[in-house]
Parts: sequence; C-alpha cells; structure tokens
Amino acid sequence: MKTRIIGEVVKKGIGRAVIITQRKITHPIYGKQYKVTKKMHIQDPENLLKVGDIAEAEETRPLSKTIHWKLTKIR
Repeated sequence: MKTRIIGEVVKKGIGRAVIITQRKITHPIYGKQYKVTKKMHIQDPENLLKVGDIAEAEETRPLSKTIHWKLTKIR
C-alpha cells in the first residue's frame, strides 16, 4: 500500500505544484503542542490545481530531483 497525503496547494507551476501538510505534535517532556509543517512537491500533468485547493497525493518513484508524489484527487 502506498502512502497518501492531504494538503493545501501553496505554489503552482506548469506540471507541478507544492502542497503543505500540517500536524500537531506534543513535546515529550513539557507537554506543549505545536504545529509541524512540511512542503511536498507533487506532479500535476493536466494542470488541474490552483493555489488554495486541497489535494490528495500518492507516493511514487522519483519523477525528478524533488518530485516524489503524484496527484490522485482534488478535494
């Protein structure tokens, strides 16, 4: 089973997009919660995405130096 991520599109190029994912983590000692944000580059060959869309991506083989995800669904 391949890994899937859901995130918001923050940057758009021709055939690719950058999405961010956020998750909350609790500090192991102090117990405070904080957000961790990660950027992922995804492949969008039909240029369907726009900035602000919520997208679902699936892990794939390396398609270029930075792109390791492909678009599966727009939410």
